[in-house]
Amino acid sequence: MRTTGAEDRLRALNFLNAVQNSPGEPGLMETKIYVHSSYIGDLSIAFYRDNDEPISMYSELALLVVNELKKMGFVHHSIWLEKGEGT
Repeated sequence: MRTTGAEDRLRALNFLNAVQNSPGEPGLMETKIYVHSSYIGDLSIAFYRDNDEPISMYSELALLVVNELKKMGFVHHSIWLEKGEGT
């Protein structure tokens, strides 16, 4: 996401930290937060799953995060898969 100022960045980071420390949803193994090295307002959250079940872009957690972060800046929501055998 790209925040528009220091206040929105802080609010977004606080929210992402709360998400990271919450129980999450079934299959969620780990949540990581990333900050851009050059653009102070750019943030990212990644959800890592421990299973091979199909991933829904419309999970409750993803929708909650996207809807809340939209209030604080521009959000780009996408799903990435780790390259491995067969992918």
